[in-house]
Amino acid sequence: MENDINHFSDEFEVILEGPVPAYRVSLWSHIGVKSAINEDYVAFLSSEKAQRATRGSMLIVADGVGSAKGGRVASEVFVRQFLSGYYEAPNSLTVEAALGRSLASVNEWLNYYGRNSSDLENMAAVFCAVIIRGWECYVVSAGDVRCYLVRGNTIEMITTDHLINVGTGGFIARAAGLDVTLNAEIIKLNIDDDDKLFIMSDGCYRYVTPETIKLLTAELAEGRNIVEKVGLLAQHNGSKDDISAALIDFQNLPKKTLTYFESASRTLPMGRVPTVGIVVDGYFIDRKLYEGHFSVLFLARDGGSDSVSYVVLKFPKVRALEDENLRRSFAKEDWVLSAVSSPWLSKSANDDRRRSQLYLVTPFYHGKTLKESLSSSDMSFSAGLDIAQKMAKGLYELHRLGIIHRDIKPDNVILLEDGGLKIIDYGFAYVAGLLDPAPDEPPGTPLYMAPELVNGVPGDSRSDVYAFGITLYMMFSRGKTPTGIHGYRRLRTINPNYPVWIDRIIEKMVRADAAERYSDTLEVLYDLDKYAALAEWPVDSETGVRIRVREVVLLRWLVVALVFVLLFMQSK
Repeated sequence: MENDINHFSDEFEVILEGPVPAYRVSLWSHIGVKSAINEDYVAFLSSEKAQRATRGSMLIVADGVGSAKGGRVASEVFVRQFLSGYYEAPNSLTVEAALGRSLASVNEWLNYYGRNSSDLENMAAVFCAVIIRGWECYVVSAGDVRCYLVRGNTIEMITTDHLINVGTGGFIARAAGLDVTLNAEIIKLNIDDDDKLFIMSDGCYRYVTPETIKLLTAELAEGRNIVEKVGLLAQHNGSKDDISAALIDFQNLPKKTLTYFESASRTLPMGRVPTVGIVVDGYFIDRKLYEGHFSVLFLARDGGSDSVSYVVLKFPKVRALEDENLRRSFAKEDWVLSAVSSPWLSKSANDDRRRSQLYLVTPFYHGKTLKESLSSSDMSFSAGLDIAQKMAKGLYELHRLGIIHRDIKPDNVILLEDGGLKIIDYGFAYVAGLLDPAPDEPPGTPLYMAPELVNGVPGDSRSDVYAFGITLYMMFSRGKTPTGIHGYRRLRTINPNYPVWIDRIIEKMVRADAAERYSDTLEVLYDLDKYAALAEWPVDSETGVRIRVREVVLLRWLVVALVFVLLFMQSK
């Protein structure tokens, strides 16, 4: 499907792939007041499903260079030939190679006729194109058509204005047809669900600030309304040029498959664990964070970024070089990191650079582990309850994806400096329906391991409920275990100010028989939320009873008394 919007004011929206669309594309273009013809040319092409997997779909905004003849011809010819050349390229070519080949061909054509035809003298077009292929996104541009990424409450300009400033003005330094060769910019973006890409010609973005675009995106729900509002606002603010705006709203992108990560891991050698101070693929190893039985974690600085940023690198240990199970475990963990989207779960660092050996890259989260926090300071009951609720939400997101963590413990929960929380380390994760070879040892940490895991069962959501319950008990008891001589040891014996209901919840979570536990952390969260309001009411200094509880009890007896009075009066 191809849609060109020109000569008139119009709007168009495309919804793709399934009841929950992978993305929506919205287009709006309008001829300028000073223009005889719209020199902007906007197109979107969603290829056939089979080709969509290899070449993807493409959105283009092109603008004929205003000072040259044939600007409209240049923009339209560029778009049509660029699309044709890209989609006709052999599937064996990478996206970047196919883009380069098509750009070179159409640039040569435009440059030749711009030099040899008086009607089209010096014709050229600036452009920005976005290619979406599954979970991959590429932005290719030359000139001054801009692309902005809106993510959450931030907006970032992705493209570069290829202009040369001269005195008070400037002129285009790169454009299709401008020179014999075209030096275009190709960027591979890491895109998440709910991200938005805005592509705009200069007649639009010169009159609408990025901050305004971000605010409109937050206020308006539908993409078509957003691009129309942006275009009309540019007109209102004085734009007399052609105005074109396009929006891609990513909603339900397909995720990379586990097979993809397993295939990628097989191409990498399992090298030796690096030492502090060396550089691995552009990462400077700063210090060791943790060393376990199978892996080592390092804090590393990303030398490839403009500003200093930190990541965590996880390397398999040398002693397991020939262990195929460990290789599969790394591939599985890499897949889990890419699949999750909860704010309470550690995610992939979205680094697609070529790696020289097998390792994982995750963001570095500023904060302390729950274990460190428990050993360094006191924690109020309400703070512990907040942590419990966030953990329950994060674990439920994993379970919803068919992933069982199997190593929940205070070491694997990071309390962020901004008040957030991240569950980390999916090294022992089990993916429901995936046939994994049986590990040599039960997965997880013995103290937190559900009885069924010890007995060799892969486990399910109730196994995580058990480890979650042990973790909560350790948090509220400041390191004591929940089992005593006579079975479950109530938290109220450790701190009499704790409410009775927290023991009821945790005791049910840590029962030996999985069938007697909560079936999932969503049920745990329901009970935590149900009782959470009680934690907000103060304790009477004299009686030690929570005021709200006492009020409820008193009200109950008043109601009973009133009923007896009414019955007595009726008997008269």
